[in-house]
Amino acid sequence: MKQTSRARGRQLLASALLTAALLTATALATPATAQERPFEEMCEELQAEAASFDGRLSFVVHDFSDGTSCTRNPDETYVTASLYKLVVLAEAHRQQEEGLFSFDERILGLLASDAIRSMIQVSSNNTARALLGRLGLDAVAALPAQLGMNDTILRGEDYTTTASDIAHFFLQLEARQLISPEADQAMLDLLLRQSIRDRIPALLPSNVPIAHKTGRLDRSAHDAGIIYAPGGAYVLVLLTEGSPSQNWNPGHEAIRQLAALSYTAYGELPAPTPTPAATPAPTAAPTPSATATPTPSATPTPSPQPAPSLTPAPTPTPTPSPTPTAAPTPQPTATETPSPSATETPSPSATGTPSPTATETPSPSATET
Repeated sequence: MKQTSRARGRQLLASALLTAALLTATALATPATAQERPFEEMCEELQAEAASFDGRLSFVVHDFSDGTSCTRNPDETYVTASLYKLVVLAEAHRQQEEGLFSFDERILGLLASDAIRSMIQVSSNNTARALLGRLGLDAVAALPAQLGMNDTILRGEDYTTTASDIAHFFLQLEARQLISPEADQAMLDLLLRQSIRDRIPALLPSNVPIAHKTGRLDRSAHDAGIIYAPGGAYVLVLLTEGSPSQNWNPGHEAIRQLAALSYTAYGELPAPTPTPAATPAPTAAPTPSATATPTPSATPTPSPQPAPSLTPAPTPTPTPSPTPTAAPTPQPTATETPSPSATETPSPSATGTPSPTATETPSPSATET
């Protein structure tokens, strides 16, 4: 009996040790969370920072891991600026899947796929208007309601949306439930290669993938998308409208600061590198006379190099699940601030379809990005 008890005790001890070893191994194999502070604390700081903005500001932060959200005025209406191009992008994919549109068509002399890339990645207004003319203004205007963006209006002079609607767009896109899994993946790939990075990405680490779209018009400045942070992916929508005495510049700065604050719940921001004090320039030695023994002059101390900026490098190669596959194609003449006037519409020869009438021309001006 004593031997049996001892044997059983040894078995129990061995089992306990094995269980402890397995738990330890599992803990070591599981990466530590990159979350630096509680979501609730981050949300409180976001609200306080947003309250100091001189104008209107709405935001949505939505955590994919547990569905937690932090919002401010999510249902207030704002002019879309270039955020309407997200709907044009989705409608292009919807019509392509239904056989009504082909990415191999020519739009303003470009392949339609390249025109779409230009519209999204450099926010070209020329290609956006041409795509609107080809896809049909009525079809594009009807899509938001079909997607569940019930407060978004894209018709006539009314191009308006809400932070809640834009967040819904990205939530459905990440879930691959917007148009189709294949189309949604293609759209994410495109948005991950966004070229305009002066708002949400500006103060974030350069290696963090961000699938986003910007907007800028008059006093409005927006940025919205999905941030694939080390501590988890989350949707961030930031819409601003400055006071009547302002342009969109204060909105840009507010978006940068709020994006950095949101990231503190998902990863560690890089610390600023202190700038070294400047070394005084060496004093020139007097020119020796013809009879004097020359004295070697002091070797100048090299001037210190400027500290690296916190502004991240252009678009990193994304690493999360929506891995981009298509290499960027050189963009057409569109720039971040296209020059054509707001009344310019695509000609029939460029689009293959009649130009929209003056009353159908979308209201955002040619300066949107």
